Amino acid sequence: AAALLDVLVHREDLPANQRLQALVERGVCEKDAGKLDEAEKTLREVLSRHEAMEVEDAETDVYLAAQAQFHLAELYRLHFQGVVLDPERGVAQLTKDLEDKSQLLLSAQGHYLRCIRLGHGEWATAASAQVGGLYETLWDEMSRAPAPSDLSADEATVYKSELRKKIRVLI
Repeated sequence: AAALLDVLVHREDLPANQRLQALVERGVCEKDAGKLDEAEKTLREVLSRHEAMEVEDAETDVYLAAQAQFHLAELYRLHFQGVVLDPERGVAQLTKDLEDKSQLLLSAQGHYLRCIRLGHGEWATAASAQVGGLYETLWDEMSRAPAPSDLSADEATVYKSELRKKIRVLI
């Protein structure tokens, strides 16, 4: 499908919005095929072209930009989900993984918020739901994770207590 859409992207006889729509759909196909780096490049190209083009149809124009922002956010959400918080790997690695996961959450959230700001009702609604889902996922993972095994029973109790304080903001 991505190869067929690429043909449409390069057809100069099609209006710019139709070529842009084909490019968005190609990016979605790449994302769904697990080609996340290619998808990110394609979706960023959509946003670059969108900024540079003359508006032919305002409603389609906003739809395509919002769709591209949403799927860019989805790429970061997928990366976010791929980071596993495993206390058995040690405190230093857990700290690094939590920082990485937090940065990916913020990146996804930023794209979802840009999608929302574009003001397309359907994409804004979907993006809002995903932002909530990101925080719920992080809260679930952190609240269910066991304490590192190298902690004593007393240290594990303190660890869990401090963790609950830290993640309260996620609720």
